[in-house]
Formats: sequence, C-alpha cells, structure tokens
Amino acid sequence: MHATLAISKAEAQTGTRRILTLPDGRQVVVTVPASAYDGQVLYLSGMDNPDSAGRSAGGLIITLFVQDISLPPTITNLEQTVSASNSNLVEAATSPLNSGTRVAAAQPSPVTPNISGASQKIFQRPAFFNAKALGLVALVLLVLLASVSFFYLRGVNQPGNSNIDVAATTHANDATAFASNANATAQVNSATSTAQANNAVATAQATNATATAVTSNSNTNAYPPRGATLVLNDPLSGQDANQWSVDTECVFTGGSFHASVHRTDYFGYCGTSAITVSNFAYEVQMSIVRGDYGGIVFYINSASSTAESFYYFRIGTDSSYGLFINKGTGGFGQELQGGTSSTINTGLNQSNLIAVVASNHNFDLYVNKQFITTVKDSTYNSGYIGVIAVPRNNLTEVAFSNAKVWRF
Repeated sequence: MHATLAISKAEAQTGTRRILTLPDGRQVVVTVPASAYDGQVLYLSGMDNPDSAGRSAGGLIITLFVQDISLPPTITNLEQTVSASNSNLVEAATSPLNSGTRVAAAQPSPVTPNISGASQKIFQRPAFFNAKALGLVALVLLVLLASVSFFYLRGVNQPGNSNIDVAATTHANDATAFASNANATAQVNSATSTAQANNAVATAQATNATATAVTSNSNTNAYPPRGATLVLNDPLSGQDANQWSVDTECVFTGGSFHASVHRTDYFGYCGTSAITVSNFAYEVQMSIVRGDYGGIVFYINSASSTAESFYYFRIGTDSSYGLFINKGTGGFGQELQGGTSSTINTGLNQSNLIAVVASNHNFDLYVNKQFITTVKDSTYNSGYIGVIAVPRNNLTEVAFSNAKVWRF
C-alpha cells in the first residue's frame, strides 16, 4: 500500500504530524521528522490485516512531497489502503537486522488511537505550464520585440535627435514594468516555465528560485562523484525514525550516540536498518572518549543466525587507520589495508570526520575530508550501516554525531 503526503517547506525543515484517514474510517498519526526532504520515504509497518494464517501482510509506504508553496497538507492514495493501527515509522521499508545482541532492528511503537473528525483529501501536483501563463509570457516577448524594433527604426531615421535615447529608455522601462506585472499576474511557480522569457521575468523569478532551495551547502556531497542524493541526515542527538540499535553498549547520551565495549576481546557496533546502501558516501563525526579505535560500519548483513558480516573503517588515537572485513566468524576480522595518516587528529576527545565512498567495489577512505587511500573488494555489495568501537588493550568508548549518507 502506498500514499503520498504533501507538506510545506517549513514543515519539512521543522517536522510535523499529520493524520491519515484509511478507507475503513480509521485514522493514524504520521510523524514527519525534522529536515525531511522531497521524495523521502516513510514506512508505516503493521498496517495490513493479517491473512488467514495469521501472518502480517505488510505495511503502508508514504512518500513525502515537499511543495514549492505553502498549501494545506494533503494525502494521495496510490493504491487501496486497508485498516491499520500501528504507527511505527522508519525512513524506508526494510527487513529487520538479523543480528545478535549488539545490533537491533527497529521495534514497533505503541498503537495509535483513532481520531475522529478528519477527512481524507486528494492532492494533485500543480501543472508547471498552463495556457494562461504561456499566453502572458508570449505577450511579454511580443511587447519587448515591438519596443526594440520601434526604437531601432527611429534611430535609423533620426540619427541626430538626442531625445531618442531618453525616449528609448522610458519605453524600455515601461516594457520591463509590464513584463514584471504580467509575470506576477501569471503566478508561474516553475522557473523552467519562465526561463524562455526576458531578463526582467528572470529577475522577478529570483525570489521564488531562492525559496525553492531546500538543501544547504552543508548537506551537499563533499566527496566524488558529485550529484548524489542525500538520504540520511541524522544529528545522532537522540533516537528518531532511523531507529538506531540501543542497548548497554549503544547509548544516546550528552547529545551524541556512544558505542562502547566492556571487554577487550570483541568490538561493539551499533546499526540502523532504516536504509540499505550500495553505491554511496557515508560520513560521521567521531571522537574517542577512552580506549583505542572507533569508526563506521557498512554493508551489514546476516552471516548466520547469531552473527553478521560487514566492512568497517576505523581510526585510532595513534593516527592509525584500517579497513577490515568481518565475515561473522569471530575475532576482529581481516584487515584489507591499513597504515597511518597525519590528517588524523590524535589523542582522546579529538574530533575527526571520517567517511567512506563505495562505488562498484571500490572503497575510497577519507579523514577530515582528506583522501587517505582506495581499497578494492567485491565480497559484499549492499547492506545496512552503523558505527563501531574497537579495543586493542583498553576498554573503548566512542561518541558519534552528524551521520550523513548520500546515494549515487
């Protein structure tokens, strides 16, 4: 079952709650997280009635549509929706991690009560072009063309008249004002529909063009290749729709997400099954509070009923780095490549921005946005993401914040 939820830019930036009315009359609350973006997918699990065998039939997938102008939020049903009572939201439809005790899947949240008095609305995207807008744009072009031709002919016939320049300027200004008024009357919301007009129209559209910018420079992909789509932007200051695993070794505290280990014979990693990645860029801010190493985990998959396989990229307080593959067979995994780098801020409580860019089995490693090395391995090619604390001789705890993922 699918639906589209239309929200304004202000609601996308600050977050909101909306009511979805199902065909059987039930209503559920949809929570949109802050910093939502156009095309983001929310998953409402456990919405379908179980089948005759008692198995759940699935959930409701909601796609966010961020509008260019503020309109009442509405919802479009793309398929028939059946009754629902569970409001657990994650960013995209995923199956839970099949993990041990350290990486947990997103858990269902309490049942959302029905709310009476709400009615379902249908949202239709406004057309970018309409006859009135196109007619007015054509009229603007004709007026400007006529003005230019008129003054050109006058200049040829009266080369000695000094008043020609003044008259030309006056009429050009009038034409520009007319163009602006025509554009304002047309109320064309798409910059594309007015791109073929003149500079006056383009200038009048500058404000709208600025208003439609929903992604700041800090959220653009800083790593090659360019043009990727931001699919996760989590400050890691507390639990949210991404449903990071939380237990005694994965804790939100002090405004950041902490991964730790209580012994030195294993690593501790904390994951989220909210999104699956393949070709991607993944970065996170980290600082080692105590101990030896910390880093990021990617391509998490079930290796057995009690273990998981994945890659992890870790850096240490001693400026060392390494990319490892863990096949779920115990130990700390196999190092694919390692070394030291002067770009790593050494010591405890030192902030480092670490990142990995995965593209066609090539893994580019970055620290503080400086390229470190490239590693090639084709063992795994997709999976979930997480963060990790790795001991050497000491109990280790690492604080993480500002996790971002871009898909290519």
